[in-house]
Amino acid sequence: DSAPRSSARNTFSGRVLRCAPCGLACRVELITPGGLLLTAIITETSRLQLDIREGCRLAAQIKAPQVHLAGDGCPPPPDATHFRGEVEQLRSDQRWREIVLRLADGGRVCILQEDDHRPSLAPGMEAHAWFSALSVILSAD
Repeated sequence: DSAPRSSARNTFSGRVLRCAPCGLACRVELITPGGLLLTAIITETSRLQLDIREGCRLAAQIKAPQVHLAGDGCPPPPDATHFRGEVEQLRSDQRWREIVLRLADGGRVCILQEDDHRPSLAPGMEAHAWFSALSVILSAD
């Protein structure tokens, strides 16, 4: 397998719907085959280096600690990607809690958070989560 390996637990592939350069930054909207709309904010230099344009295929990675549960005390920014899923797995230790959500399209999202004053969850429960467009890493697919 020649694909780069990564420690990021969340990887999505998709097609660029919109690319909106704005000075030094660029807002990129990506749609996955399952219909999840992801937003990334990258530098204009990165957009040019990767030749990102409407219709091209990209991979998006988000580290698990950058994904937040709704109601965890951290309000989402306006550019956040929101999604709902069912809690599939919960694991915890003395410091951390790992939550895996199964999305409607069968994909999964992993969330890693410190295990303090967080909403109570159980497998089978529905959960709403989000991540900031600034926490998305794009790469050529």
